[in-house]
Amino acid sequence: MEVVTYRRDRMPERIKTILERTADYDPELEAAVREIVANVRIRGNDAVIEYTQQFDGALLGEEDLRVSESEIEAAYRDADFGLVEILKAAADNIRRFHESHRETSWFIEDGDGVSLGKRVLPIDRAAILIPGA
Repeated sequence: MEVVTYRRDRMPERIKTILERTADYDPELEAAVREIVANVRIRGNDAVIEYTQQFDGALLGEEDLRVSESEIEAAYRDADFGLVEILKAAADNIRRFHESHRETSWFIEDGDGVSLGKRVLPIDRAAILIPGA
């Protein structure tokens, strides 16, 4: 991974735009995001496809939402070795941190033949959306 330092007067406009972003709270923005998240929960992939077209201008089909094993292998093969090592180290750190907070299943018998408890199960898959990437 290469770290690049720019002087402000020689900085590309896209970098200036990123650095000028603020973290101000915007209730209208929060409401819009909540609406999008709710819509995706209700409508699933159909909503994701519509929002991708609306925000990114990309026309996707259902088949485009899942990355194939060959695409993953090709991306890994073509990736910068240093970046891969940094990402592996970050993943190890994140995993170690969250493993220390892992919930476990537990069960008790109440004496009347009734079992009480909590069963913790992992999810089957997860997705990530990086807008504008």
